[in-house]
Amino acid sequence: MFLPKIELQKVSQGLSEIYQSHVAGYLNDINLHTFEVICCQDTNSVSSEHKAQIDLLYTHLTDCLTNATSLCFGHPCCNSSVKKSMPGWSDFVSDARAAASDAHNIWQQYN
Repeated sequence: MFLPKIELQKVSQGLSEIYQSHVAGYLNDINLHTFEVICCQDTNSVSSEHKAQIDLLYTHLTDCLTNATSLCFGHPCCNSSVKKSMPGWSDFVSDARAAASDAHNIWQQYN
């Protein structure tokens, strides 16, 4: 998955707060009790089970950030500063696309 390049200095305070809220929500969904490796006191222990748990936790964390970024900042496109003119778009497609986009965003928010 390609994520958009975000220029943090251009992100509004409101969008930044929404992003933080989504990240916190995704992080709260991670059940840390299932990762016994977090409580392991033996720093020399390198069992395959612990490696697998660390990999899974890493995946959960990166998915959390990826999902929040996609939801808040959208998907990249080749050149967003250039608008392409598509004949008939407003007449035939724009309303359906807007409705589908809204439905997709709601679906993503509720996993």
